[in-house]
Amino acid sequence: IVQQWLSVIFANANNFAPTTILIHQNRDYKLLAEEMLINSLPVDITVIDMESFGDFWRKRDSYSFMTDLLENGNNKKLKIMISNGSFPADDLTLYIKNGKFLSEITATDENSRQINFTTSEITGTPDILLYGFSRL
Repeated sequence: IVQQWLSVIFANANNFAPTTILIHQNRDYKLLAEEMLINSLPVDITVIDMESFGDFWRKRDSYSFMTDLLENGNNKKLKIMISNGSFPADDLTLYIKNGKFLSEITATDENSRQINFTTSEITGTPDILLYGFSRL
């Protein structure tokens, strides 16, 4: 069963999706399986409790941003404006479909102050991730 769980976790991780596993620990073998699963996870997969998971999604839901795509022929620029109330936004991640085809991506806050971010390509796709948003 642990191998089945791991295959689901890895498939979800490849799609940037979380996995939630609910285990009723009313039998010793269930607790043992859970321990085996946790010990088998790579370091880049995080295990958190349900309260922390809920806190993450409440914070994620509170982010407010707007985007504007400016096109001039083949020159495509994406502007992102993140509301001041959304900071700190260091755990915000944005998935940009076809982001590799953009000539420029900029981010500012409501006061037009520049925001730094990190970009990562998604292997095998023209899509990118933006994350690590921080004001200068």
